[in-house]
Formats: sequence, structure tokens, C-alpha cells
Amino acid sequence: MTVNNNILYIDYGQVDYSPAIIDYDFLNKRPRGGSSRIDFFSHGMISSSLDGISFDNKVFLKKDNIFFEKGVFLLDFSQIVNNHQLFIEMVQDLKFTKIYVENSKHYNILPVVEKLTNVEVILMNFGSEESGK
Repeated sequence: MTVNNNILYIDYGQVDYSPAIIDYDFLNKRPRGGSSRIDFFSHGMISSSLDGISFDNKVFLKKDNIFFEKGVFLLDFSQIVNNHQLFIEMVQDLKFTKIYVENSKHYNILPVVEKLTNVEVILMNFGSEESGK
């Protein structure tokens, strides 16, 4: 695993980073972290798209105007920090050499991504660079 030292700051607008992996609270079925920012700026599109749908531990969502042109993978980072295999197996199955992962303020995802091999991990913060200082 290679963690890119540059952190991407996702403020607002369309980006083509893919695959993007973002935190979502599956237990309470509501956005958390980056997914809450995306949901806010997309006028509740994530919440409304997932309302009434049953899902286990990951969801791929592709909609217009949700920041990520090629869609996003929503994973519950609270589950991933306790069960690294959920994340590792998903990334291995995707067969990408570079992934974009939310740099969560709530859950330290670095110990999980460090277990990946042959994958460059680029961390993303949501909000402007100035708001992160």
C-alpha cells in the first residue's frame, strides 16, 4: 500500500476520482462525514436514494450531481475499523491500482488501508483546505 502524501480537498463540484470510498452510517441509515456533505449539496440525493433499501455493508451509488461523476462506494467505516476484511476484499475485487478514500474525522482508516498491497491510496478531506486548518 502506498499512501499518497497529498490530501485531496473536496469542497463542492463534480470530480472524476474513482473509485471513491466514502463513510456512511449503515446502522442509523444516514450520511456521516463526507457522505453528509455530498448529501447536503445534492439536496438529500443520497438519503432519498437509499431510503427503504436493505443493504449489508457496502453500496455503490451513481447519480448525477453527487460530486463523483463515476459514482461512490459507501461503506460504514465503524464496521471497517473492526472488520478490516470487508474493506480489503472489496478493494481487491475492484482490481484498481489507485483508490480514493475519505480521510474520516470520526474513524482512523489508515490502519485498514495500510494492509492493502499494490494499491495507491489517496486520502480525501471534505471541505476546503482552509477549513481543515
